[in-house]
Amino acid sequence: TLEPDEGRDQFDFAWHDANGRYAVQVKSSVNQFTLPDVTRWANALQAARSDEQCKLILLGNFHRKMEGVAAIDDVSIFQKNLDLDGLTNEAAHLLGMFMETHGQYAGTAAQRELGVHSLMGALLQAATHRCNMRPRR
Repeated sequence: TLEPDEGRDQFDFAWHDANGRYAVQVKSSVNQFTLPDVTRWANALQAARSDEQCKLILLGNFHRKMEGVAAIDDVSIFQKNLDLDGLTNEAAHLLGMFMETHGQYAGTAAQRELGVHSLMGALLQAATHRCNMRPRR
């Protein structure tokens, strides 16, 4: 679910599978992420969760005190540089790995990149309102 009702508006994505329940919040900024800000966001996620495994994904620049911070309480912290071309390339590579793992033809690098752009468009459109996304059969 994108922008789910649960989690007191803290979660951007929520899903469940046979292994558990998960919730993610994504923050991006051209400004530096500082430890006090990240701690405040992680604490808000911690307070909003019930049994979800929570992740806080940060895209941007990081203060040196953020070095090595992988979790705050039960919230996992993922730090990524705000490099949109690099993130697109990484997503295309991971999409190819996912497809191959599931016995699907992964296509060329250019085709995977187009797939990533298509997925980003669908997510942007879906994120304008709360919605459940289900796999098509």
